[in-house]
Amino acid sequence: MKNEMKNFKLTLLVAVLFGFLQNANAQELQGVEINGVIWATCNIGARTPEEFGGYFTWEEAKIACPKGWRLPISDELRYFSSIRSSIIWTNIGLSDTNYNTFYLPAAGYGCGKTTINYAGSRGYYWSYNERNSVESEMLFFYYKDYGNEIVSYCSFAYRSYGYSVRCVKE
Repeated sequence: MKNEMKNFKLTLLVAVLFGFLQNANAQELQGVEINGVIWATCNIGARTPEEFGGYFTWEEAKIACPKGWRLPISDELRYFSSIRSSIIWTNIGLSDTNYNTFYLPAAGYGCGKTTINYAGSRGYYWSYNERNSVESEMLFFYYKDYGNEIVSYCSFAYRSYGYSVRCVKE
């Protein structure tokens, strides 16, 4: 009876893992074209555009995008800073009014493996560009209540922080 229970548990575990892997492989990124670049509609680790998804160090972010997709370069991220008049703050993220199918959630950032800061109020997204041996470029945005404006710009950050990843088509 004991061996039968072990076999049942092992079979169940294999079946669950197999089902999980099949579902993970079946999920393909969807994209929307913005300024000549096809952007994934969700962050890596999210199932909907509004979900935050995962938090990745820069080293993890470089390999997080599935085959056929990559991290955006700084110029591609800078586009969102250049069109502030076309961006609106919706719920807890940015939406482009010209391309209302695109949404960047303000997922905050991860510090270590357990602490998430500014979730729902600020967004941090990695780019592929390096600044030096410890920093890389990223997009940062937040909503200023008192000025009723969206602040969005590219800056540099330590690679050890956990930021969101939004892939672009290769």
